[in-house]
Amino acid sequence: MGAWFGVCQKALRAKNVQIKRRTKQVYKILRPSASPIIVLVAGGTGGHVFPAWAVAEELMQKKYRVIWITEKRGASYPKKTPLFHHVYILPFEGLHGSWAQKSARACLWGAGFFYCLFLFARHRPKVVWGFGAYPSVVPLMAAWVLCIPMGIYEADAYAGKANRMLSYFTPHAATAFPSPRNLLCKAPRHTGVCFSSCNITAPLPYPQRLSGDPLNILVLGGSQGSSVWSHVLPQALQTLSPQEQALLAITQQTRPELMASTQNSFRKTLSSFFLTPFIQDIPGALAQSHVVFSRAGAGTLLEAASLGRPLLCVPHPSCAHQRWNGKAIEECGGGWMVLEKDLTPCFLRSLLRDFLAHPTILENAQTAIQQQGTLQGAQKLACFIESCGVS
Repeated sequence: MGAWFGVCQKALRAKNVQIKRRTKQVYKILRPSASPIIVLVAGGTGGHVFPAWAVAEELMQKKYRVIWITEKRGASYPKKTPLFHHVYILPFEGLHGSWAQKSARACLWGAGFFYCLFLFARHRPKVVWGFGAYPSVVPLMAAWVLCIPMGIYEADAYAGKANRMLSYFTPHAATAFPSPRNLLCKAPRHTGVCFSSCNITAPLPYPQRLSGDPLNILVLGGSQGSSVWSHVLPQALQTLSPQEQALLAITQQTRPELMASTQNSFRKTLSSFFLTPFIQDIPGALAQSHVVFSRAGAGTLLEAASLGRPLLCVPHPSCAHQRWNGKAIEECGGGWMVLEKDLTPCFLRSLLRDFLAHPTILENAQTAIQQQGTLQGAQKLACFIESCGVS
């Protein structure tokens, strides 16, 4: 009898130890971190990712731990990522395609919603902030359900569908443009464009062009690249005279699959050009340029505006918000907007000849555009996010 009692006592003691270990594990999962946590959420394009990274760097300098939630495209950029506390890549996709595909993706959104509830219960963030696109919808709605302070950052002059819907649920919104359209928050705060700190505290001096100096053109295709410039620009250069071609120097972001053909075309017309699939140092490239050719994504436009460079912008045909961005730049006198269907070699040839013959055109546009940008956007937004977590 005594031996049997001793065996039972040992078994109960082992069971108590096991229960204590499990309790400690659960407590370790649910306990808050020593320093406050802020969650940043964004879609996979550069216009959403890079502003979030810039704000993350500012928040880390304030001793916050930053958690990054994105989709697979948001983790694929060659640019150096900040040292996030945690990175979560969720399998979000747009609700398009057949009904079967929509249903499957809706199920993923539902699973992602409950997963975000678990993450937020585990990490207990002070604030959850979205930077646009459909991957930001589910985490921010989970934050709303848990009554966690939340907010959105709208980079475009016309609010996208995700931020427009989320603005129903939060009074906190920051914007890159002064007065964005279609945003439902009563008093959004204008913080300006957010890009990584580059030790630049004022607009870059505009490079002077003396007689015989080349016109430096920077061609940007956005984070995903753009093929329109690789098709139209070489054709326009072929219609210029050899003397005019000698006065042009082009740095162009080109898709890898178009690199060889674009290089062969430029070799026939230009003596000075540089092609790359991705430009790591955008401020450095802008510093050497006289004019920028690009899509009309908000990040590219406002970064060029902040550093004082005039623009020729071509909105993407499927992105209505880019038309509003380009229209805002054109109205302030800091650049020109042309639709892709109107971007012909003849139009581009005439514009290049005007730039070469009349340098004051670009100088006047440079003076106008640098008034539209701000170099402290990331710092302002980081302070705004911090204040939302305190209030």
